[in-house]
Amino acid sequence: EPPSLDDPPPLVEPVETSPAPGEMLTPVSRAVVIAPVLASAFLLRSLITALPPAMSSIRGELGLDEAVAGLTVGLPVVCFGVFAFVAPVLLRRFGAITSMSISLVVLTAGALLRPLGSATWLLIGTTGVGVGIAIGNVLVPVMIRRARPDEVPRYMGYYTVILSLGATVGSLLTGPLLATGASWQGILFGWGVVAAALSAGWFIAVRGEVATTAAQPHAPLRDAARLPRT
Repeated sequence: EPPSLDDPPPLVEPVETSPAPGEMLTPVSRAVVIAPVLASAFLLRSLITALPPAMSSIRGELGLDEAVAGLTVGLPVVCFGVFAFVAPVLLRRFGAITSMSISLVVLTAGALLRPLGSATWLLIGTTGVGVGIAIGNVLVPVMIRRARPDEVPRYMGYYTVILSLGATVGSLLTGPLLATGASWQGILFGWGVVAAALSAGWFIAVRGEVATTAAQPHAPLRDAARLPRT
């Protein structure tokens, strides 16, 4: 049975890695990084729940049959189960910061491709959103542990609240916006802009960290993603 949106992020077995540049966060950078990390959690549900309320308009304009419409809505959930296991590979190869960056790039690209006006782009973009979110589901808790190692339960609580808020806002905004005459393309593009803005905040936050720590030697880290279930 495929996982649902309410399922907790998959757990990743701890793996020993040599941290990539920027993996060891300084106290100052921890304070800077935690905000975009939590902000990115808002995208992990809102980009999915914003789509189903618009499917009636999308089907009418693009001429989608029920099978394609169902596939479009279900793709992110399938990606949750398939691509979450890519996260440990990325962690070993690139480290948490770069892996999180990859997740946000894929997620944002997918969000911006969805409203291009064809069934093909809708499916490609939705797949990109699903892949990015599947990886982000694992990496956001990892980054929380890195940024707030002494306050993991508290910040995992914030993470859970933000996930729920994103899911609620995404689903509640689409219907009223359509009722005011907004197009489904405009609504999905708006979410793509939100994803791009929050991703830009992440890149700004980590750019200085990577630059200042690139030459520093570090002892191996344990990528502990076995966090409290949310």
